[in-house]
Amino acid sequence: MRFPQKKGAGIIDISVPVAGFTTPQLTEDPNIGGYSHLKPDVEIKDRKKVPLIEGGFVDLTRFPGPKGFDDIHIFIKDESKEFCFTALSVPQEDYLYFQLKDPRVLGSTMFWMSNCGHHFVPWNGLSCFLQQVSSKRSKRCIAKQCRNV
Repeated sequence: MRFPQKKGAGIIDISVPVAGFTTPQLTEDPNIGGYSHLKPDVEIKDRKKVPLIEGGFVDLTRFPGPKGFDDIHIFIKDESKEFCFTALSVPQEDYLYFQLKDPRVLGSTMFWMSNCGHHFVPWNGLSCFLQQVSSKRSKRCIAKQCRNV
C-alpha cells in the first residue's frame, strides 16, 4: 500500500495482539546503504511507544514514520477469537482498507514499513510503502523464530 509522503498520514489499527516483536537483528545493513531504526529483539508492549536504536520511541500506529528507515515487526493474534482485523486508513485521501481474518488460519501479521531506507539500487532512497503479510504460525513458533533468526 502506498501512502502520502506526509509523516503520519496513514493510521494503522489491528486487533489487540497477544504478542508483538521487532526483528532479532537489524532489518537493514548500513554498510550497504540500508537503514533501520527499531531497536532489535524487543517485545512490543505498546504499539505507540516502540524503542528506537538511537534512543526515544516511535508510534507504529502511524505511517509513514521518520524518513530514511526500513523496519519489520510482527504481531501474534489471539487464536481464541472468532476473527481479527487489520485496518489502514488515509483520512486526507478518503481511503480505508479493512481486512477480517480467522486467527486460527492466519495467526500472525507482519509489517514491513519502508520509508526511503534503502539507499542502494534499484530503490536509491525512494521507496515508501507498507507491506502487510498474514501467515499461519503458532505463537510459540513465531516467538522462537523471532528470537533465533
